[in-house]
Amino acid sequence: MVAAFGQYIGALLLAVGLYRARMFGIVRTLVLLWPATMWTGVLKSAGWWDVVASGVLLVVLAILAVQWYRTGEPRPGRDRRLRIW
Repeated sequence: MVAAFGQYIGALLLAVGLYRARMFGIVRTLVLLWPATMWTGVLKSAGWWDVVASGVLLVVLAILAVQWYRTGEPRPGRDRRLRIW
């Protein structure tokens, strides 16, 4: 059970890092954090919202993966404006 706690800290660090690197905007950062709020473990049950959260996480990370695949490197935002998406 102690190892599962690392999921919450890891997701928070990943989201903050991607936002500060200007890879993600506010919306994608919050969407990345949403599945990290799910309780995990051997005896936990999953509902439909957990499935939806996992699907949304898949979409957000797939967009980033396709971007890296096409360009060969991540492209952080170069402007100083607040990125929404």
